[in-house]
Amino acid sequence: MWKQFLGKISRKSPKSGGGGGSPPAKSPSSRGANGAEAELSASSPVPAAAFGAETREDVFLRKLNICCVVFDFAAERGRESPEVERKRQVLVSLVDCVSAAEEPLTEAMISACVRMFAINLFRVFPPKLRSSAAADEDEPFFDPSWYHLQVVYELLLRFVMSPVVDVKVARKYMDNSFISRLLDLFDSDDPRERECLKTVLHRIYGKFMGNRPFIRKAVSNIFYRFVSETDHHNGIAELLEVFGSVISGFAKPLKEEHKLFLWKALIPLHKPKTVGVYLPQLTYCITQFIEKEPKLTGTVIRGLLKYWPVTNSQKEMMFLGELEEVLELTEMADFQKCVVPLFRRIAQCLNSSHFQVPKKACALFDMAVVITVGNGESTKFWTDRWLQGKTVADLVPNLLNAVPKIFVKRHTVNQALDNRSWVTYIKGALTVQVLREYLLIWDLVDGVTLLDDVQDQHQWKLSSSGTYNSRSAYLAMNRCWTSDRLAKRGLPHQSAFIFCDQDEEMINHILTSSVLSREVAERALFLWNNEHLFDLISKNRQVILPIIYPALERNTRWHWNQSVLNVTMNVRKMFLDMDERLLLACQTNFQEEEKKQAASEERRRLVWEHLERNAAFHPVTGDISFAVPPTSAPLVAPTMT
Repeated sequence: MWKQFLGKISRKSPKSGGGGGSPPAKSPSSRGANGAEAELSASSPVPAAAFGAETREDVFLRKLNICCVVFDFAAERGRESPEVERKRQVLVSLVDCVSAAEEPLTEAMISACVRMFAINLFRVFPPKLRSSAAADEDEPFFDPSWYHLQVVYELLLRFVMSPVVDVKVARKYMDNSFISRLLDLFDSDDPRERECLKTVLHRIYGKFMGNRPFIRKAVSNIFYRFVSETDHHNGIAELLEVFGSVISGFAKPLKEEHKLFLWKALIPLHKPKTVGVYLPQLTYCITQFIEKEPKLTGTVIRGLLKYWPVTNSQKEMMFLGELEEVLELTEMADFQKCVVPLFRRIAQCLNSSHFQVPKKACALFDMAVVITVGNGESTKFWTDRWLQGKTVADLVPNLLNAVPKIFVKRHTVNQALDNRSWVTYIKGALTVQVLREYLLIWDLVDGVTLLDDVQDQHQWKLSSSGTYNSRSAYLAMNRCWTSDRLAKRGLPHQSAFIFCDQDEEMINHILTSSVLSREVAERALFLWNNEHLFDLISKNRQVILPIIYPALERNTRWHWNQSVLNVTMNVRKMFLDMDERLLLACQTNFQEEEKKQAASEERRRLVWEHLERNAAFHPVTGDISFAVPPTSAPLVAPTMT
């Protein structure tokens, strides 16, 4: 078998004493593998008799020595060099050898393997030449040396998983220094390398039990450095994914070390502005901690409130989603400990004004939604596309200007067609153009018949079922001709998104990142739709309702968005059904506070008017001197105690 194994290694003609043979090819630069490079580039054919004298260990070590040559794929020759292909073939043969091996690997073989891994994998990443603004998520960076790295990672994985590798011997060489440098590779720009590292690290953590404390400490240090210093790391999501399975294997009750890892390493990861990249993995890790020990809910909620975003409403939406998942696992006793600060924050979210989707984002959904009017109770008369596939506002823009906005936002088709009530909405001047459009809309809606027993249907035509799903929405994004797509095709485009003039116009920015596309208030109100949260809130309504009632009242009076108004009224109705007396008491208290605030503002206004009158009658001229009242005792300098 070993003769066949050796036969895969190609042989070259020997060097003559006078150098009459062909000169050895110059291989690309290598890191400390001159002997192996010489053997790889020009080696003499070994006589057949010599193979029988070589042991399995000698053959294995010679192949590993060949693989210690590192090629520069950025050079002109690159993968065209025959030595590059030869090294890959040798690496593949080593993978097959380790996979099929039945006898244990010797210490020399293990040491040589670890040395080869270190030479090929551990490297300094080149500086990031592309800025974050220029980097395109659809075109990630791919390392040109992946042609060899892929097989090296495959060999490393087989080496770690192989039963013929003695763990005690391997730990002597795969020590803390090796693992630390392996963790540094998670900052690679190549997603393929990070995916391989994720699998390798998981296997190392499972097999090398003595290294587990160091791995946890090293990963914690990566998180600390990311949060406090660099604010950039490519592999946070992959590391969290590995630790998601690690945390699920923690024994109960949790050790103090594990709790500190939650508080000092995981929760601060909510601080960076790029939290959206790894938030699903982070949420999973945190929920695993809560499932292991439910009493940690209070710690998690306090951490979320500590890092709650103030000006970034996109992060605020993410925090609300994570908060809902955490509260679903919360028990009543833990919920009561943090209910006051929690709902003070939720009350601030209820009054958020970030809820406007830009026109280009609306155009995506207008294109995809088909409305069939039944009873007309859930379709807006002026703004929904129910009339010949268009909105009434699109058909009669001049007539729309004569209608107050309150009617445009609120009234449904059912309300507007009832005794032609839409006619009474017209309040502006009746110009010739308005009268022409009035007659047009009269003819269009005159033939519309509502069906009292049939609900309106809103069909999502991008999916075969007619119902909305996220996959079809993502596919539809590729149909939007945003500036980034126009630029790739050399077509005229804008340098920034016209509505915010801050970032490049891309579909992700329009739908999620733009300051005009926030839905914080509505998302906060949707917490009441969760059955478990509704049960927690109902049992603690005596504390919660007085905190959030002012926010609910302000929404009903002044919030401009109809969806937020509707959800706010639903929440108020829920509290009314729970405890009508408590709701009325909160309403009375709110009205009294308003009167006190109004009286305080009136007193302040009168004081300022009095000061202004006095200043007008007694103008200040010349130098201003301040009278200092005499002191009964001399000033004494304070003494340090």
